[in-house]
Amino acid sequence: MTSTVLNPAKNNKFAANTAVDPAWSGLFKLGSVSALASVILIPITIAVYFIWPPPETVMGHFTQIQERLFVGLLGMDLLYLLGNVLLLPTWLALYAALRRANESWMAVAITLGLISFLALIAGRPILEMVHLSNLYATAATEMERGIYLAAGEAMMALYHGTAFSAHYLLGTVGLLIISFVMLQSNIFSLRTAYVGIAANAITLGFYVPVIGVYISIFSVFFYFAWYLMIARQLWQLSGGQVVRCLTIWQVVLQITGENHDTISH
Repeated sequence: MTSTVLNPAKNNKFAANTAVDPAWSGLFKLGSVSALASVILIPITIAVYFIWPPPETVMGHFTQIQERLFVGLLGMDLLYLLGNVLLLPTWLALYAALRRANESWMAVAITLGLISFLALIAGRPILEMVHLSNLYATAATEMERGIYLAAGEAMMALYHGTAFSAHYLLGTVGLLIISFVMLQSNIFSLRTAYVGIAANAITLGFYVPVIGVYISIFSVFFYFAWYLMIARQLWQLSGGQVVRCLTIWQVVLQITGENHDTISH
């Protein structure tokens, strides 16, 4: 990523092709709404993590699923999975908005994003753990229970394994590329681009030993602001004029510090 096409400075060669095709307006609206929905999920996910911390053992997950199914699903990252799936239209909308600024790098970014989504689905065996928990609860012998516990350990190895690491790394790199492409476009503000770069660069701190998890949690605040900015600007690109959305966008503008005069009424 040392190529000049990702130079933070505006590149005239690419900035000339930043017009947006109105045929994508429906996708821009959907991407805007999905980004806003993900923003709403961020504080909910954090609150759930501290209210119902995920169990540290397979037996703990089995017990939680049997006693409180919904809490057990939350303990297997249901909200995190949902939040990422909700962002899929946002990724597609960003590709549509930025492809003329740098089509090659946006193709790379969207490919990484799609692989990231698939890897997360593969790395979150939620229904498998529910099934094993039910089998464990109805097992008649210690041998059967031992088999289901061993199977649960295999599922948790998958949960913490290659698929999730691939999701985390590829998704972050994809969003980082999108943030740099934003710098080449006149569609998104420089503030949006720089907040995106900061959010995704900080997220990579997850791999720092000992403190990586805390660095990753810190990046959530940057993502919160970034998704709000993206939601607002995608809505503007769609030409949305629904009056009842005005109050929402006024809140977004106050948080992001953007000028509200450009919003369609």
